[in-house]
Amino acid sequence: MEDRDDLQLVIYSAFGHNYDRYDPEVGAHEMFKLCNPAAYDGFIVQGNRTWPPIKRQMFVDRACALGKPVVSINYDLDGAYYVGTDNYQAMYDLVSQVLRDRGCTNTLFVNGLASSVEAQDRMRGYIDACKDQGIADPRTHQANWQIEEGIALAEQLLQHPEDLPQVAFCCNDDLAVGMQETLLAGGVRVPDDIMITGFDNREIGLRTPPRITTVDRDYAAIGQTAIRTLERVMAGEEVPKRVMSPVRLVLSGSCGYADAYDEKIMRDVYTMDNTLKHFYQVLSRFQSSVLTAESLEEILRDCEDYAPAIQCPNVYLSINDSYLRVDADKSAQTYGPISHLMAVGGERDLGERNQEHIYASYATEQLLPPGVGLDKPVYVALPLRHNKSCIGLVVTEGVSPVMRRGFLTFFLTLLSGSIESVQKKQLLEAANSRLDNLYVHDKLTGLFNRFGLDRFGGIAYDHMLRDFGQAYLTFLDIDGMKGINDRYGHEAGDSAILDTADIVRRATAGENAFVMRYGGDEFLVISRNDLIPRFEQELALLKETALRPYDLGLSMGVFVSRRESCLSLAEAITCADVRMYAAKRANKTK
Repeated sequence: MEDRDDLQLVIYSAFGHNYDRYDPEVGAHEMFKLCNPAAYDGFIVQGNRTWPPIKRQMFVDRACALGKPVVSINYDLDGAYYVGTDNYQAMYDLVSQVLRDRGCTNTLFVNGLASSVEAQDRMRGYIDACKDQGIADPRTHQANWQIEEGIALAEQLLQHPEDLPQVAFCCNDDLAVGMQETLLAGGVRVPDDIMITGFDNREIGLRTPPRITTVDRDYAAIGQTAIRTLERVMAGEEVPKRVMSPVRLVLSGSCGYADAYDEKIMRDVYTMDNTLKHFYQVLSRFQSSVLTAESLEEILRDCEDYAPAIQCPNVYLSINDSYLRVDADKSAQTYGPISHLMAVGGERDLGERNQEHIYASYATEQLLPPGVGLDKPVYVALPLRHNKSCIGLVVTEGVSPVMRRGFLTFFLTLLSGSIESVQKKQLLEAANSRLDNLYVHDKLTGLFNRFGLDRFGGIAYDHMLRDFGQAYLTFLDIDGMKGINDRYGHEAGDSAILDTADIVRRATAGENAFVMRYGGDEFLVISRNDLIPRFEQELALLKETALRPYDLGLSMGVFVSRRESCLSLAEAITCADVRMYAAKRANKTK
């Protein structure tokens, strides 16, 4: 691909852990919604055990509806061309070879995931090969794909050695290694007491001598075949619906053959070891940095600083707009229509970010902002998620050794967990701030209430005495409040309270005063100046401009507390309250 200038490959990949369970709105499966079929000429779908067949089929149906050809690797999907392994024939050939060479009659097949078509084909190949070799009723055991399933079966066999078969054909290398390691630890000899085979020829087969006998299917060749097949279909050529990639039997020590030396696997193991050492060192530093980050901005800066460790020319990190806008008790379980490019690491200079650390905002289905441009032969898109939260998307230019060996999984897991932790913390702080704001403010007027007085009133009072030597405490009380409520109703009473609150706000504008609804129809203002003339002016203006069924009147009393008097806030409030009631009595006699 690196040498092609007539073909561009965009790989959408994700890390999932579901097997038989499927929720279309959770985690990794959202990857299928990120890819916009209209933007591409054709598709290759790589099936594996984490992607439910129904989800893959839904994507194929979308592509076919647009007239776009689809190649499916290793899994049959309606409407798609198949490229991959003939699992039936490969298992048939392996079983036949071992049975012929070793003369075994007591066999056992350890199956993979029951719902997997690959597993079903391999079991059929085993059964037919056994029958063709004269074994009428070959034994099978239903397991899963994991090494733990092989361990569990081996432990059962150790408890019942009479059930030990001569040869155990495992559906993959993980099952085979789990069985072999456990049986060897229990004193069972391999291959003298039992022979074991696997499937896939993965590095794990080298873990415990003797080496696992297995089936090698060249995944790189399968991928290349899939690309060539898709190109031929797009060019209008006649292409078979099923294209099989050749396999190779690896006959090794676990079945009594001489251990095969596989130069490709040994080279891969060596490369993986060196890559892992370097990447682990960088990952440790990255971990220390992001786990102590206090904000999303800090994490984004860390991503740009450590992006070269991924060994791609450029790495782009976009955040799902929906994720940035959820509340603390919710999660963004889908990718919204808008994404924000918020971190870029590598060679490309995209200029300055805005105040929100955003280089550009764009439609999520575009993969990257138009200003970046897709001008490289290979891109890899990796959804960034944490549990059910769809955080964003990481896009790399090309595929590096770090990515080939799967080490990027650790980086993305650490990154997503750190972002989620910081985001939840900030959302929680914002929620607490809103709750705290409601706690200290009066619900009707929005002014401070008694809790606000306890928290902030004393601070304002002390500040004015310290900086100005005096503080004016003004009490305001609505005249005839009971009459307003009785004659016009409580809605009119609330309106009178709101009018008074507006008068107080306008009169204290620019004064840095403490303003509160003291209770009922009473208001308290702590200021550095005498504001009664302003209150009277604003009251007169309201009466001139606002049509009200009631005549709003205010009784006001002001007390000046001076620094040398050493009065507490409570004492000063009492003095202002006394003066207000004196003014109220005077108003009643008018």
